[in-house]
Amino acid sequence: MIYSIHDIELADDHDIRLTPNGDVTTATTLLSMRQMVEFRIKTALAEWTADPAAIADLPRLIGEGNNTETGELIEERVMNAITSDLVFVPRQVDVHVVPTSPSELALFVDISDIVADDSDRTSLSLQFQIDFATGHIVGII
Repeated sequence: MIYSIHDIELADDHDIRLTPNGDVTTATTLLSMRQMVEFRIKTALAEWTADPAAIADLPRLIGEGNNTETGELIEERVMNAITSDLVFVPRQVDVHVVPTSPSELALFVDISDIVADDSDRTSLSLQFQIDFATGHIVGII
């Protein structure tokens, strides 16, 4: 499937990116996909009720123990959120977590076999750090 998704480009602080003239910047298909995946991972269900299946609702896990069960729950929630509307199918998506401290873990999301705007096949790789004590979910570029 050839993807052609265009959205508003977001700056690093998640505000709308503007050109020097003040015009709204449009993101490429690949960047739009990256922003969509990041939104689905970082957003709490209370902040986005339009499509609850498309949200991993990881902030709900604040205070949970950093153990195998929580890691498996995160992997399941992220996989379901990313593939809920079939923009990506499960065979394209690999999600795994690695504990990095007693209260933090790294989340890795790899999406393969993407053809964006008639270009060559490519992939997306995203990494996040999740802190169970504070609830912070930080994307790492």
